[in-house]
Amino acid sequence: MSSLRLTQKLAQRMVLTPQLRQRIEMLQMTTMELSELIQNELVANPVLEEVFTDEEFQEFSEKILDQNADGAPEQNEVAQTVAETNVVVTQPKRRATGDYAQYTAETESIILRGNPARIEDAESGSTQGAQVTVFLRENRVVGESKAGQTNTGRSRSIYKIKKQ
Repeated sequence: MSSLRLTQKLAQRMVLTPQLRQRIEMLQMTTMELSELIQNELVANPVLEEVFTDEEFQEFSEKILDQNADGAPEQNEVAQTVAETNVVVTQPKRRATGDYAQYTAETESIILRGNPARIEDAESGSTQGAQVTVFLRENRVVGESKAGQTNTGRSRSIYKIKKQ
């Protein structure tokens, strides 16, 4: 007669994936080495972008303003910038997307166009439409829509109301 047997074997093993190895290596790096690695990755990969904390952004902005206020002749200033196709504009707690963006330095404004152009503000809400104009100096957003072939001619705004 044949006998049936049931056996059970318990095994445990650890597999180091490439991501886990990279993380372990990064944990062993000094601050300088880690900073250099991050800078190299930012240069090598155009999809990556450096995001500043609110304090870092404020320091960076003040540094630029101080340089411009020193009375030195201003050279190589940007008067206007245009970007097309999958445009993303970011600021601390604010993100805008569209198919076209035009920044004008004189008025400190950004005109976004898209299907739809959209701006999301973590504190104030969001606006979307065929065209959204952001006035940076005044912290104001104007949404416009024009009836056309690719959009409905509608604007949508969602505001967050603070309770007092």
